[in-house]
Amino acid sequence: MTKRKKYNNNLFKIGEIIKFHRLNLSLNSSRENFLVDRINKGFLNEDSISLETLKNIENGNTLPSLPTLKLLANLLEIDFFELLKEIYDYI
Repeated sequence: MTKRKKYNNNLFKIGEIIKFHRLNLSLNSSRENFLVDRINKGFLNEDSISLETLKNIENGNTLPSLPTLKLLANLLEIDFFELLKEIYDYI
């Protein structure tokens, strides 16, 4: 039997912050369209971050690494250190 993961409120809060910034760009609200838009605008290579990874981060299932946070800050068009300040209490 697979053990169910415990809910982690801190990861959920980090995911909410990332999602808030993604939706704040006024792009189509889907994650897939966000990634396609970022690829088309040259912010992202196709293999840099997967849809599944973004989904797991936004849903609070995954704590993003520092390189991933730096990439996300770039994609979200926000300062990396500002993003770190926002999520600092949840790390």
